[in-house]
Amino acid sequence: MNPSRSSARPLAFDCLGAKLTLVCDDESLRQRLAGQLGYFVTDEVAGEMIEVRLKTATPRVITGGSPVPLDPDRAEQQAFGLVFRALLDRIDRFVVLHAAALERHRRALVLAGPSGTGKTTLALALLERGFRMLSDDFTPLERETGLVHPFPRAIGVRAGAATELADAIGLEPAAATARPLGSEPEVARGRVGSPVPVGAIVLLGVGGAPPDPLAPYRFSISTVGDPSPILEEVDGLAGIGVLDSSHGETQLRIDPRLVPTAALEQVLDRAAAHVLSYGVVVSKDSSASPGPIVLNPVPPREALLK
Repeated sequence: MNPSRSSARPLAFDCLGAKLTLVCDDESLRQRLAGQLGYFVTDEVAGEMIEVRLKTATPRVITGGSPVPLDPDRAEQQAFGLVFRALLDRIDRFVVLHAAALERHRRALVLAGPSGTGKTTLALALLERGFRMLSDDFTPLERETGLVHPFPRAIGVRAGAATELADAIGLEPAAATARPLGSEPEVARGRVGSPVPVGAIVLLGVGGAPPDPLAPYRFSISTVGDPSPILEEVDGLAGIGVLDSSHGETQLRIDPRLVPTAALEQVLDRAAAHVLSYGVVVSKDSSASPGPIVLNPVPPREALLK
């Protein structure tokens, strides 16, 4: 692809050594990516080129020369997810954990758990108590050194949680809503920390007994485009059954005693250009509001499916 074909200048990223350049015809998506990932935007155009075309009859993302069609009603959201996933999948020096991380006294506090368990809400409360933010949702752990590195991007909490947080720690409600912790003013004020060793890991759960590592579980894969290639591949794997596939989401039943981790990992890796997110589906306890919690873990090569 030739960047000169686009009327807009390329948007380049350097995220923990992973380089990616975006050519996009939609200013709204450009602003969203720059706002969410502004800490990683660079002037150097390098790495693989991804092209996003939303101002066409068939909106699509083109990566590796292959077009991925998007749902016209959700094209911007899906394009954002594909670009973000492409960036994460190119990170090699780090294991990227699905966790928030904060720093105090030169040690990292890692808050891990499924979506909806309060990682961001707790992180914001600790931020107002003197901690420095390292990351909100993705925590990079350097392979060679074991250090936790910053991954600053715009963060936010659900409206109800924001109100409760504001009441609990004396904030104005607006101060507990989404804020970009990757912006230059935040960095200049020291609100974004530097790489530090792990001091403690807190596992935030949804109640109930710990899961049985040998019990079958549900696994969700959110995709764009035709999911048939993924369905055909997983259908041939022992220990995996397709529960449902509709509206861009495929629900699987996985028996960890039968399916090899590498097999599913390879399927996800081959389909990476079409995958928005994937993860274990965790049911809430009876005291919580109904509905599942979907855990979106790290890229395929780092998936820990026991």
